[in-house]
Amino acid sequence: MTNSPAEPLATRYALFRGVRIRFGKQSWSFAVGICGFSIIVLAAIFAPMLTPYDPVALDFSSALQAPNWSHPFGTDNLGRDVLARVLYAARVDLQIGAIGQHGLESIEVCPHCVDRFLVARQLEQGRSITA
Repeated sequence: MTNSPAEPLATRYALFRGVRIRFGKQSWSFAVGICGFSIIVLAAIFAPMLTPYDPVALDFSSALQAPNWSHPFGTDNLGRDVLARVLYAARVDLQIGAIGQHGLESIEVCPHCVDRFLVARQLEQGRSITA
């Protein structure tokens, strides 16, 4: 075993070689999907910087405008900017997805709790029908 300075560098590249082989076999649609998802995540993170409009502020004077330079996606029937609403909704959707993914771990701990509740409810309804 030698202590050459090139050895840690070679070891580091050996670690990434498996990643490259694994993801190198994916089709171009995988790369497009990752890029698209990254754009959505970045747009959601930087939503306050990308749009000057409040997503819930009402402006009846600009209701139902077609897409233009000031409102790229247009406005809805209450005058709210649609682009602002889409960007802020993406923030909420990503948070719900992250919480849901974390919540799946806790749901797997007790998978029959929901089943027991549903069966108990059906038995109770059955008793009320027969009575």
